[in-house]
Amino acid sequence: DLRWPEKGTKNEKRVLIAIKRDILSKVAAETRSDLVNYPYFLAIDIWDLHPQTRAKIRRTRLINSYDNKIGPDTVYQGDIDSNRRAINDIDWGLLIQGRTILLGDFNAHSPIWNPLITQSTDAISLETIIDKYNLILNNELGIITRLNLTKNKSIIDLIFTTTAIGLLESWAIEEENPTPSDHELIVFSWHDLE
Repeated sequence: DLRWPEKGTKNEKRVLIAIKRDILSKVAAETRSDLVNYPYFLAIDIWDLHPQTRAKIRRTRLINSYDNKIGPDTVYQGDIDSNRRAINDIDWGLLIQGRTILLGDFNAHSPIWNPLITQSTDAISLETIIDKYNLILNNELGIITRLNLTKNKSIIDLIFTTTAIGLLESWAIEEENPTPSDHELIVFSWHDLE
């Protein structure tokens, strides 16, 4: 079950959330375009369902993000005619509430999530969001997430959680199923209802 942002042309959409169909009997998935409607960001609420009544029991919000420099002569700019970071176009107070997982390609470098570097690049906005919402980094420190043929040690694909979730149950680079992407495939899971 593939979910894309509503806004933007096919070429502008940079995020996707895939939900395995075999779990749709245990969860309900609601795309939240009322909270964010942007080609670079997608929010979905995943609801654990009661096994007998199918009543919604617990919500976990997934926010898939692609942050990049945008504006004239770059890529998607929407109604705004200035160069900026896409991450600054979003009202994060609407999105980061309760059990939330913020993940994606942030195209930002910081020693906060990459101990292999000493200087930040394009990271101020993300660092501010991390501090403001007390987000927890789930990446395994030092594991490269974007393959790079230069000397750069790229860790730009990140997963953060709110304190309402805590650390994810698991986080790993998928090594058995290679993709043609220059980014590593990250798999993760959170704790089931007890």
